[in-house]
Amino acid sequence: MSKVITFYSDKHKVGKTTSAFFISYFLNKMGKKVTAVDLDKQEALTTAFNSVENYQSKIKNITPMKIEAEEPLLNFLKNDDKSDVILIDTGSDMILNKAALAISDEVIIPILGFEGLRTVSPANISFTASRITERVKPKALIRFLPIAAAEHIPEEQKNINAYQRHHRETTISCYKEAIPDLFNFLADKQFASDVFRLAMTSEFGLNKFYERLTNEILQDS
Repeated sequence: MSKVITFYSDKHKVGKTTSAFFISYFLNKMGKKVTAVDLDKQEALTTAFNSVENYQSKIKNITPMKIEAEEPLLNFLKNDDKSDVILIDTGSDMILNKAALAISDEVIIPILGFEGLRTVSPANISFTASRITERVKPKALIRFLPIAAAEHIPEEQKNINAYQRHHRETTISCYKEAIPDLFNFLADKQFASDVFRLAMTSEFGLNKFYERLTNEILQDS
């Protein structure tokens, strides 16, 4: 049975699509068959994969899929027997988002500190976690993905641990690193045209981060 991972946030431009793209790429590189489902009306994930047609050998086991309604999404998830992992990039349609969360084995949530420099407050984490735990199935893993300066990660981890102690029915984790230079990346790059080329550049800073994260996801499977 496929593992379903949904990338979700109430905020825009925090790295959902970037994370879905890179993790798709590294899962494929590690030999997994991946379906990358795009629920976003802006179609950023679909556009990214369509823009790299010259590199099909690099993504031969990734199947991009655009879905625009709840019924086709649920039918696909029910009938899929070819994917090892299904990654879902959410958008602004709350009905679609709720349907995706309800069937997810894992939810990855980019969390944004104030201007990317300060830790996310306990209240913010508690509010976000509470909303998600109401929508996911039992035993789903909620993984916060910090977008902040690295020195604030211990504080964010402390806040998440405090929430976890009072909500033991849900498994919550915070990735041990912050996404490096993501603000500059999102601001300076044309996503569809640049991201895949950069993904194949070994010295690109985001590569090592997402490769380590992908390994952790596979270990938690």
